[in-house]
Amino acid sequence: MGIWFVAATMMAIPTPLISFGIGHIKGSLSPWRHMFISAGCITITWAFVILLCLDSNPITTEHLN
Repeated sequence: MGIWFVAATMMAIPTPLISFGIGHIKGSLSPWRHMFISAGCITITWAFVILLCLDSNPITTEHLN
C-alpha cells in the first residue's frame, strides 16, 4: 500500500509538466484529445506488456509461492 501512495506522489510531479507540453501541441485536434490519445496509447502498451509477462494461471505461478 505504501508503494501505491509513493508512486502517486512521484507521478504528481511530472504529470503537470507533461500536460502542459501536450496542451501546446498545434494541430487539428484539441489539446485535451491529444492528452486522451497519449494516455490511451500508454495504457494499451502497458496492457500488452502485462499480458505477455503474467502467467495464465495463478496456481502455477512460481513467484507467488
